[in-house]
Parts: sequence; structure tokens; C-alpha cells
Amino acid sequence: PPDTMDPEEWRAFFSRVSGDNVTCVTISIDNGDLVNCLVQHRFEKRCLRYLLQHALQNTSLNLDFDDDAHLKLLVENTPCWKRPLQTLGLMHDARSCFAKIKKLSRCIRELSAEEYKATDVFVTFETEAGQRKALSSLSTGKLAITMQKGSGIADDLKLCGEILFDVAESAEASAVRWNDIATHWQTRLRGLFISTVLMLLFLALAAYVVLWRNQDGDPNVALYNASMNMIFPLLIHAIVDYEVHSDEGGRALSLYFRITLFQWVNKAFIIMASTPFSSTISDKDDDLIP
Repeated sequence: PPDTMDPEEWRAFFSRVSGDNVTCVTISIDNGDLVNCLVQHRFEKRCLRYLLQHALQNTSLNLDFDDDAHLKLLVENTPCWKRPLQTLGLMHDARSCFAKIKKLSRCIRELSAEEYKATDVFVTFETEAGQRKALSSLSTGKLAITMQKGSGIADDLKLCGEILFDVAESAEASAVRWNDIATHWQTRLRGLFISTVLMLLFLALAAYVVLWRNQDGDPNVALYNASMNMIFPLLIHAIVDYEVHSDEGGRALSLYFRITLFQWVNKAFIIMASTPFSSTISDKDDDLIP
């Protein structure tokens, strides 16, 4: 339930269901945008500190990096000839970095004023037996959870005596992508769509280059094919960054699927399409069956 934000309520419920002590309860809320702004704000603050180290050493004033007025004093003394390039996203200096910090600070204040709802609850049990008992007692079908009826689970195993919810064994804490866990499903879908389109474009480009050079009789077609085996996995790593996954396992699975698909296309489909059928059964020296 999105309005159940009290960890003690979850602790009491799971302690009763499992018959075991609950060590820790972590409630994740849908404040992903706020967390990302805070992380970016800290990153920009560190960049600004690095850019202004020289200026800070050469000034006799007692300046504080946590004071916006002091930062503004330093930033105003930086050269401004880079402004035209900065509008294009190039040649960032202390001035542009300070502007980003001010913009992020405004966003943080606005996002902090919003109300957030719970999206996931992570429960750590004292023993493995307690975890297994809770999972087996509360497991039910997706349809029953959606309809909130017809599950066959006793009322004393429902939250507040009436609420069904999905339970599953979580990934390790170090594998959970905490910044992305509360991301809206539309954002996840958009990331998957963008990465899939980019992957298909790269596959089409690879097939086109090999088939084009093969039709022109280029003797280095095999080198082009081998080069793509090295280049494409690097591109896939960059493409998968557009996706949003709740844990590292989901990201690794997406990465594996996309690289495997490319290897199949590059090593099977492209070679088959670029090799005449007669060359697979004749006995010439440059055929597949010499």
C-alpha cells in the first residue's frame, strides 16, 4: 500500500507471519527524481570545488564552499569568453557549474515539498527459516493481488486484515539500484524503447556494411565482421545505460540478451546472407567446403 510508511507496522506484521525476529525494514518511496537531483548537486559541487581550488588558494578572504554568496564571489572572477561555447554544452567552467548548482538547488527545494508514496518494502529476517516461512505463507497469484480477492490466504496473513501484496526474494543490497527502484513504469518503457531502437539501427548498419562490401568484391569483409564483434559490445554497454532497472541482475540480463542477439546476427545471419548458396556446396578453394 502506498500510504503505509511506518516501518514498525511492517516489522510487527512480518514478525507475526514468520514467527521470527525482523532485523531491519527499509521502505523505498517514489522520490527517484529528488535522489537524482541530490546526487547531481553533490557531483557539481565537487566539480566546482576542483575548478576553484586555485582561486581559493590565491585569495585572502575566508571563503566557504557551502555559502552561495562566497561561491558567487569566486565565480564572478572567472573569465566569460567561454559563454558562447557553453550554450552548446562545451567548455564548462566555474560559472556554468555554479549556474547548474543554483538550478539543481531550486529543483531540490521544489521536489522536497512534494509528498511521496511507498513503492517497495525490504525486510531483513534474523534467520533464513523466518524468510522462507514468510515467503511461503504470503505467496499468491498476480491476479489475486490485482483484484484483491480470491487468494485463499487467511485474513490474519493480510496487511490490516484485508490487503494482499506481492512478496519475492530480493536481490542483494549491493545489487539493488536504489536510484532507479522507484522509477515510473513509463520511464522504464521509454528507456527500453530507445535502447531497442538504437540496437536495431546498429544491427541494420552492420548488416548493410558487410553486404555492401561483399557485393563490391571487397576481400576484407571478414575483417569488417570481426571488427564489429569487438566494437558492438562496447556500444551495447552505452545503449543499456538508457534503460532503467531495479537491480543489477536485470541490467546484466538485458546486456546479455542484446549482445547474444548481435552475435547471432553477425556470425550466422550476415554470413549466410553474404555467402551465395553455390559457394556452400562447391569445391573451389575460396568456398566454405573446399
